[in-house]
Amino acid sequence: MTTLSGDMNVLDVRVGKVATAATLQIVLATTAGKLLSNGADYMGSEAKNVTKFIKESRPSVGDVVHLPMPGRAKVCAIIVAETQTEATLEALGEKITKLANSKDYTAVTLVIETFGLNADVVAAKLTYGMQFATNALSMKSDAKQDVLKKVYLYGEELTSNSAAATAAIEDATHNAMGSILMRTLIQLPPNVLGTRQLLAVAQGLKKYNKDVKVSVKVVKDGMNFGAMAAVGRVSNQDSLLIEIRYEGDANAPLTALVGKGLVFDTGGINLKSNGGTGMKGDMGGSAMVLGTMFSAILRKEKVNLIGVIGAVCNDIGPDAYRPDEVLTARNGTTIEVTNTDAEGRLVLADCLSYTEEKYSPVRMFSFATLTGAAVVAHGRRAPVFSDDDTFAADLVDSANAAGDMVAHVIMDDYLKPSLNSSIADTRNTSTGRMCGHTTAAIFLNKFVAKTPYMHVDIAGASDINGPGGGAFGVPMMLRYLTTYARG
Repeated sequence: MTTLSGDMNVLDVRVGKVATAATLQIVLATTAGKLLSNGADYMGSEAKNVTKFIKESRPSVGDVVHLPMPGRAKVCAIIVAETQTEATLEALGEKITKLANSKDYTAVTLVIETFGLNADVVAAKLTYGMQFATNALSMKSDAKQDVLKKVYLYGEELTSNSAAATAAIEDATHNAMGSILMRTLIQLPPNVLGTRQLLAVAQGLKKYNKDVKVSVKVVKDGMNFGAMAAVGRVSNQDSLLIEIRYEGDANAPLTALVGKGLVFDTGGINLKSNGGTGMKGDMGGSAMVLGTMFSAILRKEKVNLIGVIGAVCNDIGPDAYRPDEVLTARNGTTIEVTNTDAEGRLVLADCLSYTEEKYSPVRMFSFATLTGAAVVAHGRRAPVFSDDDTFAADLVDSANAAGDMVAHVIMDDYLKPSLNSSIADTRNTSTGRMCGHTTAAIFLNKFVAKTPYMHVDIAGASDINGPGGGAFGVPMMLRYLTTYARG
C-alpha cells in the first residue's frame, strides 16, 4: 500500500529454516537457561553448553543472550516465560523485528514453540507482531531504514502442517498491513496529511483491487450537509465526503463503516487549552476505516463494504462557526452548537444519515476519536455503544478473540434529556459533565433512523503514545466481518 511515507516494507515470512552469515538464528529459553523443546532439538549436541551459558548469564525475561557458537552463524536466545498468550506472542514478534533491524540482519530463523497453543495461531501472532514492527514512521534526518526482509519460522509442529501455517501467516500479514496503514496515517503531521491527502490514500486502495470504487464530494454550504459544512467553513482545505466501495461478495449483506476524518482539530472558537497538540490523530476513525478495508481487500474477503469518511479540518477564523449557532443537519434535525470543539459528532451526523439514505446497509458502524470522557472512563479500552444487544455482543466477542479491548456501554434513558435544547431539536453537547462519551453516542443515534448501529469511541484506544502507536481495531473488525458479515 502506498502511503504518504512510501511503500510498505512487507516481511517475507515463511515456514522453514536458513542458517547463513546474514541470518540471525533465534531460540527461546527460560531464565533458568532451559531451552524450550524445539530449541533444544535445534541446538542438538550443543544444547547442554548453551543451557549452562544462559544460566550463568542470570538473565531476566525479555533479555537477549548472544551465544558463543563457533562454526555457526550468529545465534541468540531470547528469554521468555514458559506460558505465553496471544498478546505476548505479538509483542515477542515485535521484539524480534526490532532486534534484527538494530543489528542489520536481513534474515532471521526463529525456532518457535507452541506454548500449548495451536501452531498456526502461534505463527500468526508472531507474524503479526513482526510485521507490525516494520514501517515505523520517523521523520528524523538520520532515520534508519528497516533492513530485515525474510523471516523463517521453524518448528516440528509447523513443518508437519505447513499448509495451515502458511495460510495463517498470510492472513496475519494482511491484518498487520491494515494496522500499519492506520498507525502511519494517525502519526503523520498535519502539514503532510490533509483532507486531499487522505483522499489520495483511499484512491490508492484501487491498486490492490481494480473493482474498488472511490468517489468524493466537496462539501460546501447549501449542499444539505449543514453540520459537516459548518465545521470546515473557514479552513483552506476542502471538506470532503469520501466513499470507498468494496464488493468481495456483492450478494453478502452490506456493512457500512463510517469514520471521523478530522485531519486537525483546533477546537474552533472553543480553542483547545493546549493549543491542539496531538490533534493530528483526530482522523483516527477514518484511519480505522481505511485500515480495515485495506486488510479486507488484501485478504480478498467475501464481504460487502461501503466506507464513508468525513474529511474536514476544524480551523479558527473570522467566519468560523460559533457557539449559539443553529445548524440544520442532512436529516433535517436542527442542532444548537454549544461547543465548537464537539465537531466530530457534527461531521458524523451528516455522514451517518447520508450513508443510511444512499446505501440502506444492514448494519452500520462509526469510528471516531470522539471524546476525552472515553479516555477518562475507559483508558485504552474503547467504549462501544449500541441499542442492539446482540450486535454489541458480537462485536465484543470479536474484539476479545482478536485481542482488542472494548467495553459495551449502555445509553441510559436518564441521560437523554441532557441534550435537550430550548431553541433547536438538540444540543451538540450535554448539560453538565456526566458521561460525555455516552451523551455523544446518544447524539449520534439521532441521525440513524432504522439501521442496526454501533458507535466505537477510539479516543483512548488509538492513543498515538500508546503501545500500538495509534493502531487499534483492525483485527477486531476483520474478525467481526469474517464471522458475522458474510451471509
